[in-house]
Amino acid sequence: MGSRRFGAFIVYTSVLSTILELVFFNIFFDIERYSGPYPQLGAVLALYHKFTPRLHPKFFGILGYDFSEKSLTYGLCAQVMFAGGLSTFVPVMIGFLSGLCCVNFSANELPSIVYSLAGVIGKGIIIDEAPAIMMARSVQRGAGGNRQRRAVAPNGGVRAPTAPRPPPPPPPEETIALLTSMGFEREAVIRALQQTDNNVEAAANRLMG
Repeated sequence: MGSRRFGAFIVYTSVLSTILELVFFNIFFDIERYSGPYPQLGAVLALYHKFTPRLHPKFFGILGYDFSEKSLTYGLCAQVMFAGGLSTFVPVMIGFLSGLCCVNFSANELPSIVYSLAGVIGKGIIIDEAPAIMMARSVQRGAGGNRQRRAVAPNGGVRAPTAPRPPPPPPPEETIALLTSMGFEREAVIRALQQTDNNVEAAANRLMG
């Protein structure tokens, strides 16, 4: 949906759920409503029910009936729905119905000023340490770039650190003279020999290529 459409969906369902809750709890039910985001839970459950496909229709079976992997999520939601009786069941069901009604409405995004204000408010109340952690990890990786890395053995142990590959010996002067006599520059010849471990044929192919 994207953050903007999902934000519009949450706003629409919250407003509609609040109106329906006022009607139900003040007219039809004389009970106290539990505090908590139960309508929003029902609205998100409506999205899950409508848009999440069943990947495994026969994920498990009970008493001859097959259930998909989505049944696990429905079971967890049912536990929350019935935790407080009608005080939690009614708000979740109202949110579920509001979510089904507002799915198409969410295509109409809210004014841009709403998202701007939400971003400003969110920065003031949300502490996000992920950038600092990522920065620290990048610094550690950069500092450890020149250090040897320990290899993990298949059985979970730690292998001895591998010795760094020794640099190739400097190219002999007769090899440099041989390639420079073919018309190549000295710096390019030395660089090609170092890249090919002083292999004359490979260095010549690299220079000609």
